[in-house]
Amino acid sequence: MKIAGGLVELPSVPHWPGQTPRPDDTVFAAVRLPETGGLSEDALAKHVGFSAGFEAFDNGYFWEAHEIWEPIWMMLPPASRGRHLLQGIIQLSNAALKRVMGRKGASDRILSIADTAVAEAFRATEEPVMGIDRAYIATLRRKAMAI
Repeated sequence: MKIAGGLVELPSVPHWPGQTPRPDDTVFAAVRLPETGGLSEDALAKHVGFSAGFEAFDNGYFWEAHEIWEPIWMMLPPASRGRHLLQGIIQLSNAALKRVMGRKGASDRILSIADTAVAEAFRATEEPVMGIDRAYIATLRRKAMAI
């Protein structure tokens, strides 16, 4: 499966830790962030990796979405709305992964962490964060929990 305008070729099956082969790290090379860092929240939102994470998530590649989003999360300023948003969607992908792996209890626990982070991202305002609004996050959450 190709995502990010064909830049990333995901494996034929999503990675489930301990159950399926882990993709080689080179799979994500085309969506990696520059080593220098220093990108603004707006630039990170426009980076191909940000949208590629959503594509992976939408196609059931939850572990891969987490791997794509994590470097973006690490570059965002502590306690920023963007950092809370990324923490929330990363944990949402983790909750979905646990759910598809049959670990409902773990999924429910992680979902609570995701919900808290997303609530913090929208605590001060309902304005979109990095171009993402609360309604879109709710759609992702429903998809993740429908598994």
